[in-house]
Amino acid sequence: MDRSPATIYLAEQRGITQADQSYRSWHTFNYGDYQNPHREAPGALRAFNEDTLAGGQRMVHQAAEAADIMLLPLVGGITVELYSGKPRRYVEAGTLLVVNLSEGEKYTVENPFEADLVSYLHVVVSRAIFKTGLELHTFDLRQHSNGMLKLAELDNGYQFLIGKFDGRAEYSQILDGPFKNSFIFIIDGVFEVQNRLLHARDGLLLTQMQEFDFEALAHNSIILLLNLS
Repeated sequence: MDRSPATIYLAEQRGITQADQSYRSWHTFNYGDYQNPHREAPGALRAFNEDTLAGGQRMVHQAAEAADIMLLPLVGGITVELYSGKPRRYVEAGTLLVVNLSEGEKYTVENPFEADLVSYLHVVVSRAIFKTGLELHTFDLRQHSNGMLKLAELDNGYQFLIGKFDGRAEYSQILDGPFKNSFIFIIDGVFEVQNRLLHARDGLLLTQMQEFDFEALAHNSIILLLNLS
């Protein structure tokens, strides 16, 4: 039996922040007022949230430290506005927006649709060496089935990957260079990762590993990997 160091984060046990019916955020790790001694984020990871905004609603966030903010729409699209004079950006499904912010900088996420709910992943990773800018990474999972596609990377910091798999498809992920820890998050479907069963929105943290295996147990299952040093 596999004995690799691992922690499972079940979807139904996530913390939650909400403002009436306009905004709701599920927190895999400690974030804001949600604090749990067993939910400390690993390494440079500061937040891994799933946010929803009702039609026409917006949320203003502020970076607590120099960080990379990663926004990945799951349903619909979002408009992102920075307070540093950069143009507003529309980010739709199939696109990852990475924003480099300094401590104290603000950014607004808005639902541009009046009648529809939008949902997106909101990931924050601290950055030791600050740089300014933003990056849009578009991808088509239909062209990368049964494999992992690298969306973003910071040397000695993190790798952010996504993959879509057919049922019973298997994959072996190798962590190279400084990366020895991996946070796995299931967007859709069911996976078995290192002999651990994960459903949609479940997470798994594997530590001090150089390689791990997973298998999709349902068709069109989608998995995210955040590899950390």
